[in-house]
Amino acid sequence: MHTIRTLTHSRLDEDIEIDEGVWYCIEHTPFRCPDCGVFTMYAHVRIQGFGIIIIFDEKDDDILLEVATRMQKIGKNPKIVEYDPDFGESVTIYDLCRMMEVPYERMET
Repeated sequence: MHTIRTLTHSRLDEDIEIDEGVWYCIEHTPFRCPDCGVFTMYAHVRIQGFGIIIIFDEKDDDILLEVATRMQKIGKNPKIVEYDPDFGESVTIYDLCRMMEVPYERMET
């Protein structure tokens, strides 16, 4: 079971529990976040000043693979790994799309 944040309109709402199987994220070469100065090693999105890890329910998700490909091109050495709650707070790609008001099918990386 994982705890994730629900998101609405660039705002963190309450935590929810999900237990729908394995979730995936992108691990990469650690670097210092230019916004907050904290070292990060997982693909994330900045919301309200926090780095929230983006998680996917399929290892071969098109958006996940596209993000990993782009990271590889700039030398970040991405690796798709099973998400562990110890990595940090997370948001599903579906909640992120909802927050951005972009249908998942039209999401561009």
